[in-house]
Amino acid sequence: MRAGLLAAAGCVVAAAVMAQLPYLALPVCAAALADISLRGRPIAAAVLAGATTALSALLWGPRGAAIAVVGLAGVLAAIAWLDRGSPWTALITRGVRYTVTFVAIDAADAWLAGESLMEGLRSLAESNSEVAATVARLAGVDAAAGEAQGLSETLFMTWPASYVVTGTVTAILVASAIGWMARRHGRERNALPPLSQIDVSPHVLWIPLAGVACLVAARFVDSNSAILAAVGWNALLVAWPLFAWQGFAV
Repeated sequence: MRAGLLAAAGCVVAAAVMAQLPYLALPVCAAALADISLRGRPIAAAVLAGATTALSALLWGPRGAAIAVVGLAGVLAAIAWLDRGSPWTALITRGVRYTVTFVAIDAADAWLAGESLMEGLRSLAESNSEVAATVARLAGVDAAAGEAQGLSETLFMTWPASYVVTGTVTAILVASAIGWMARRHGRERNALPPLSQIDVSPHVLWIPLAGVACLVAARFVDSNSAILAAVGWNALLVAWPLFAWQGFAV
């Protein structure tokens, strides 16, 4: 009874931030639903997932509903298939699904506002750079304010990485939450290993190295320099969750 109440409370809190902080809301729901399901009550877990989706839709409209439907359906599927398949395959699949979902939702929001996804992202980048410049001015750092104001183009060109990073971080946290609950219930066979046992392949070093190479090349070429810079910045940003994950594991 107590576990059920805690799980329900966690899902209510998660629904309240589902549209704005999905990378926190979905892992909380994953831990709650895994706990209930692994106690032998998968139907109760499915009902709680449905109630969380309904609450997210009520609080956030279509955006909250879409994130909850895709996210929680994946969570329930991962729990059901916990003893089958590779947790790494599930992690990659979930990361791709979350990334595509976030892009599609933002594209739909932009379309409803009468603009394209690119126009919406550019406006957001300009707004964020203005906020950074204002903060720098208030802190009395005028030089930094000037640099912050010029960040909008860099922020805009890294939009692919921002979606990939958000999807990847969400997938890692969801997988970790399910794996934690699986080990608590003695079902760790196909769960993601604990953080202390994570060992990311050294081949991921090629990602930031390629990014640095593109940024250096962009300094020395006139044609396609913007494309090289965009590829470089995106490669650097995409790599950081993997290195952060490995860093926490050490």
